[in-house]
Amino acid sequence: MSKKWDFLKEVTDIDDRFIEEAAGEWIQPIRNVQQILVKIAACFAIIVSLLLSGVSFNPTARVMAENIRIKIDRILGSREDLTSYAQILNTTKTVADVDVTLENVILDEDTLYVLLDVNDKRESVNEDEDQVDIAPSGSICINGKSMDDVMGNRSTEISHSLGEKGTEVLIKYVFDGYTFPEKIEKLKIPFKIIRYITREYEAPDATVLGDVEFTFSASRKELQASAKSVETDIKVKLRNNTEVQVQKVRVSKVASSIFVKCDKKFWGKSKVYMKGKDSKGNLVCYGGDLEYDKDAGGVYLYSNSEGFDPEEENEFEKGNASYSIPLPDTDANSMELQFYFLDAIELEKDEDGTESFTYPYPTKHTVKPSGKKFAVYFK
Repeated sequence: MSKKWDFLKEVTDIDDRFIEEAAGEWIQPIRNVQQILVKIAACFAIIVSLLLSGVSFNPTARVMAENIRIKIDRILGSREDLTSYAQILNTTKTVADVDVTLENVILDEDTLYVLLDVNDKRESVNEDEDQVDIAPSGSICINGKSMDDVMGNRSTEISHSLGEKGTEVLIKYVFDGYTFPEKIEKLKIPFKIIRYITREYEAPDATVLGDVEFTFSASRKELQASAKSVETDIKVKLRNNTEVQVQKVRVSKVASSIFVKCDKKFWGKSKVYMKGKDSKGNLVCYGGDLEYDKDAGGVYLYSNSEGFDPEEENEFEKGNASYSIPLPDTDANSMELQFYFLDAIELEKDEDGTESFTYPYPTKHTVKPSGKKFAVYFK
């Protein structure tokens, strides 16, 4: 068994540069007889499969075999020509009269954001009773490697907002501590289209209409191009003489976050927001429900459209959660913000003693500003 693993390690650890240099004078002849050599490569793959017969169930073995296949394909020139990152953006795929457009894919540290526009083109549909949505289906795969095998249970969040064509769906994949490769030969992101039928007094009936996936090649630099991070040390004094520190701001074309160093649950029984404008005049909004990160010693406030009023800088307005998420422009020089609190109006306790709160919808009458305005500079 150990010899099998040694063999695999030796093959998969060969640097691509040395493979290509050694094969240089043979590449053109190989391509001239590509069909023959593809069959030879297939035989080689069968031999490797036989060697792995005792360990083929192991995810590491599958990854090694896939790496061997990629190296062979690259030398033979038989590797499929995948769509590039630049080409895949704004492409549309249609499933059961539902258009799915891939608007953006952005990597921000260990978080991958995928922005989709879902446009339901079905005719004579009662939107109050019959709606479609999109959700992750299976695992993201990087260079043939299932991220579920690598990461186990990973965090995924989905948010919706108003798009130009239909509904914008932002899917956030968190791969805690994972470092994406410098070069991604093949990135596959699968989804499923779900139809929800709502009947009075009944739970929605969900049916999968079909699957769609986007597969492309990219570099880590491309995926990270629009994401930037700014370290700050801004102290803000809030109500009840509580002081917090705004320490880190991250901005991209699809999402933004602010890290606030603070005592555990400085917000008490309230929701916390930040609102303001960037230097280009765009209104921005962060916050909502908070979850304390005990390792970092603070909380993250994420870009949020809940109760956002696009017409007034310092107002919240009921019924505007469907507006596009108000993000700062990635080319802005700065933004000015202020904290706001939405206090709970009712406290309930479950039988096990767990507390739950009821909040009014955020409006200009229920959300109260706290502390002075402060500026964050990006450049």
